[in-house]
Amino acid sequence: MRFTQITFRHMPHSPAIGERIREISGKLEERHPEILRCRVGAERIGRGKSANSFKVTVEVHLADGDLACDSQGADIEAALRAAFAELGHRLEEKSGRTRAA
Repeated sequence: MRFTQITFRHMPHSPAIGERIREISGKLEERHPEILRCRVGAERIGRGKSANSFKVTVEVHLADGDLACDSQGADIEAALRAAFAELGHRLEEKSGRTRAA
């Protein structure tokens, strides 16, 4: 990805998660070169012992507008995959592409 900004909230910064985000966002850019910038927020939801789920928000900036989506999951990897998959679908719809079955 040309530019991916990653923000962690209510959880420690993780180089492994940061690398995974850059890997996924790089694959998204390969399929959609119209992406100019990507912002990803990873957040632990809840407080104390109940903080056992994650929310991931992904925003991409395009020349003709922005797209965003988010996802929640019991683990960060599931939330990442779901948010980026939804964003990929939205990008395909926006560009008029049909998804291969």
